[in-house]
Amino acid sequence: MAKEKKPFQDIFTPDSITEEILKFIPIKNGDKVLEPTAGTGNMCEVLLKKCKDISIELTCIEIQKKHYDVLKTRLSKYGKIKGDKKTFNAFEHFFK
Repeated sequence: MAKEKKPFQDIFTPDSITEEILKFIPIKNGDKVLEPTAGTGNMCEVLLKKCKDISIELTCIEIQKKHYDVLKTRLSKYGKIKGDKKTFNAFEHFFK
């Protein structure tokens, strides 16, 4: 019997791998960074810790409400969160 395909496959990047990746990306004051599949914020949090002494604009996108709620709580300690549009109702019928 075939396995049922899940609509989302979660793959979380461990902090150690994220730290290695970020060593090769020069981020400077004023840069804008996009994380299109933020999940619960592993990569975003490591990035914010790395950039604690500079100002960056980080845009995180996550369409799964369960992950978004964790992401928002997790990153709120790093500063103001802007643009919270609560668009999940629009996605729920599309991604079920």
